[in-house]
Amino acid sequence: MLFGTGAIVPALIGATEGNRFGWDSKKTIALFVCSAVCSILFFCFGFWEPLKQYGTRPIVPFRLFRRRAITIILLQCLCSGMAYYTFIVHMPQYLETIRHQPKLTAALLMTPYIATHGIWSSASPWLMERVSGTAVQRYKVVAFVGFTLWSMAMLVLSNLYRAAPIACLVAFEIMVGLGTGSVFQNSVNAIRSQVTAEDQAAATSARNVVRYLGGAIATAIGTMLSKVQRARVLPEHLLKYVDQTFAKVDTAKLSAEDIAFLDRAHLAGTNGVLLLGGVAVAVGAVSCFFLWETAASLAFDGIETHPPRIDSAHDIEMGTPRSVSVSTEDRRAPKQASPNASVRTASRGPFWLLDAVRRH
Repeated sequence: MLFGTGAIVPALIGATEGNRFGWDSKKTIALFVCSAVCSILFFCFGFWEPLKQYGTRPIVPFRLFRRRAITIILLQCLCSGMAYYTFIVHMPQYLETIRHQPKLTAALLMTPYIATHGIWSSASPWLMERVSGTAVQRYKVVAFVGFTLWSMAMLVLSNLYRAAPIACLVAFEIMVGLGTGSVFQNSVNAIRSQVTAEDQAAATSARNVVRYLGGAIATAIGTMLSKVQRARVLPEHLLKYVDQTFAKVDTAKLSAEDIAFLDRAHLAGTNGVLLLGGVAVAVGAVSCFFLWETAASLAFDGIETHPPRIDSAHDIEMGTPRSVSVSTEDRRAPKQASPNASVRTASRGPFWLLDAVRRH
């Protein structure tokens, strides 16, 4: 976790503040060098796990990437994180800054996306369970459809103009909601089917980490791309507003022509960021064609291991689990208490279990 943080944070600071520090300044170079060194150490500790004998395990065990299905799904999580966070951040900003909608109205206009995402996230796994095939095969079909709808919506939204009809925006928000609802929850189920019970927590947490990493990368790249797009549109006397990505500009002292330039610059920046998200989701859609299971994956698809059962007070006291197979007849027949059981328990006293734990 330490080396992972050291790899990501300096790189993001360098990418977002490179224009202010200067790309050839000592600060920027030091940030990227620190990120490179920590990245190398992060991958070394992830692959070889040198501290495993001391009880320290990497937050993302890289042995998971030996399975093609897991690697492709995590790549898709990275792409979906990039597109999701760019959309959820910059779409309300477009409605508020460019369409000049009140904050509450801009938030309410995001309701179609939120509702579609919530409903389809619950409905799509339920539908997948009724389709034949392995978990990854079912996920592949649903993910491809979702990524396709999502990429189409993002690529169209990247060509927004100021007077775009609200009905069109709502329609594309619904398409994005169908895409995120098809991918997010279903990717968890697909990854879980590819690992044993021991690695399920690590695999699902790796999926979350990768998705948030995609959001962080897209935020840094999108902010830089937005600044470049605004600098390309704004005239020289308005270049001081280039860095105001999310801050509201005080237009009281600006002419109508300058306000129009600012709106055009914000629109160009937003379109550039949404285009980045659309390309990322398109990569996720293409990766579905490379998503198949190896023989090793099919060998344990959907199989989970369970801890041994402890079936008697004697096992609890002695610390020796005993596996017992119960037949159908034994399960139906009522259990008869041993006549000496109550005598043994009473002779030990009511706190015999605590005494046993204390002895151990």
